[in-house]
Amino acid sequence: MKARLPDAPTLAHRLLDRTDRHPNLTAVAYHSGDGSRAAISYAELAARASAMAEWIRARTPEQPRQQFAVIALPNEIDYVVAFVACQLAGVTPATFMAPPLSTDRAVDAYVTRLGSIVRDCAPTVIIAHTDLAIRLLAHPAGAAVCQGRTLLAPELAEPSTDIGFVDPTGGRDRLALLQYTSGSTSRPKGVMIGHDNLTHNVGVIAHAFRSVQGESIAGWLPLHHDMGMIGLICHALWAGLTAQMMAPHVFIRRPALWLQTISASDAPSTVAPNFGYDLAVRRIRDDELRGVNLTCLRTAMNGAEPVRVATVDAFAKRFGPFGFNSQAMMPVYGLAENTVAVSLDHRQRDPVVVGADPIQLRDNGIVRAVRHRPAVDMVGCGTGGTHGILTRIVDPHTRRPCPDGTVGEIWVTGPSKAHGYWQRPTESEETFRARLAGRDDPRTYLRTGDLGALRDGRLFIVGRIKDVIIARGMNLYPQDLEHTAETSHPALRRGGGAAFGVLDEHGERVVMVHELDRFGADVDKAQVISSIRRAVAEIHGVTLDEVCLTGKGQVPKTTSGKVRRRETQRRFLAGDLTVHATWAAAPTKGAIR
Repeated sequence: MKARLPDAPTLAHRLLDRTDRHPNLTAVAYHSGDGSRAAISYAELAARASAMAEWIRARTPEQPRQQFAVIALPNEIDYVVAFVACQLAGVTPATFMAPPLSTDRAVDAYVTRLGSIVRDCAPTVIIAHTDLAIRLLAHPAGAAVCQGRTLLAPELAEPSTDIGFVDPTGGRDRLALLQYTSGSTSRPKGVMIGHDNLTHNVGVIAHAFRSVQGESIAGWLPLHHDMGMIGLICHALWAGLTAQMMAPHVFIRRPALWLQTISASDAPSTVAPNFGYDLAVRRIRDDELRGVNLTCLRTAMNGAEPVRVATVDAFAKRFGPFGFNSQAMMPVYGLAENTVAVSLDHRQRDPVVVGADPIQLRDNGIVRAVRHRPAVDMVGCGTGGTHGILTRIVDPHTRRPCPDGTVGEIWVTGPSKAHGYWQRPTESEETFRARLAGRDDPRTYLRTGDLGALRDGRLFIVGRIKDVIIARGMNLYPQDLEHTAETSHPALRRGGGAAFGVLDEHGERVVMVHELDRFGADVDKAQVISSIRRAVAEIHGVTLDEVCLTGKGQVPKTTSGKVRRRETQRRFLAGDLTVHATWAAAPTKGAIR
């Protein structure tokens, strides 16, 4: 049946238009990791989503208030069906994900996180598979989470032959998505993404990727993450692509499946954070690459965390013999508060790298290219102006724009800037409606909380304001210290370091916590610590006050691989880390413990 389309364009309109024009085109293919593959066409997706939308509408009678549905499903096709169903029903999906729940501890953590989101947005509906719903209701805290809410199971909805929807925009004043960001489990932040934000941002992404209907895009990021849901799924549905997806835990277990899927589907595009490219280099064996051909790949988006020069170079070197073109690598910058994408490159080129003077960066906050070594290698992450998205570097204290090449806070404005945080008016005002001082600029800006510099129009990311260590009158950027540390000795795990400050009566001490790799247990730990201290001192002119060596998995990270420095600091101070060896300048005067 022909889809009934209201006048206002949304993602749902584009999807149903694709259904009318190309019903048999595959919308999503799911790769399980055991050799099996499930797929759904645009017509099947619309039919299943329409049936679920009818269920949702029947349980969410029209009300003036914003209504939400929490999607608590695994990273599979049903998640996409539920997301589209919410769009068709005029109910705003709130993103969540059900990871593998193999232990009681995993179930407890899942229920805690779900409960915090339910308390925040008070959804009418929770969408979960039957087996998970049963476990939720049997859990003491889970029963309270579900009380008064409708539980819907996508596998029970029969496909509908009447494909259509009510106007999901409600006059375009309702939200397309409530995107929860990483943060405290007691009070997560829900970013209010409007239909206008979503359609603008996926249009920017599709343009940067040069997406063509019928092509594939591959990825494994969790769908409750902005880069997974918007960069992969919404982008695919908007542009008429086939989303080749897998679950994050499948990728971690079998990283070769990612490249095998790109090759087998002839996918010209993929999205992943830096640690995914790094893991592929370290874990994929030659025998797993038989028959893999990556010449199809023209855009490999690298974002969601700091992009490392070493990773970019290593990926190109490792997979160049299998057809990967180094010019396909696209370092980007973005955040959920701007829907997802902020700065991207639109031309295929080798990533732009600047070797910055670490002392100039430390003392003056200037990204100035130097020819001598050592230097801090920084990767350009797109340009400061992309299809109406304007990026400025601003002094966070004076609110005045910074000169070219000077480090400041990244401020963003444009059609992709989200509406604010759900039920946090004060924080929304401070974060989403900032104004420049000393200029007749009527625009309001998003304060990202990230530090960066614009050099010749290109954006370079330096770090997070809240993570900057201020010690002995110096501004220290932890990710630079961490990168130097991890390359100082082969026994240290890549991406396994966390640098932070600890205040005591003498000021702020600089602490480095770093994981040993699986072969590191038998190494001379005193030598490893000495290597870390010497490298950081030589390159950054910084004396570490304490070094702590831990085991694998001790440094906590977000779902996209970002180091959670504050949580690492909390665990360090509480004595909750598994410690293999420590060194401290005081009071033990350098003794290894």
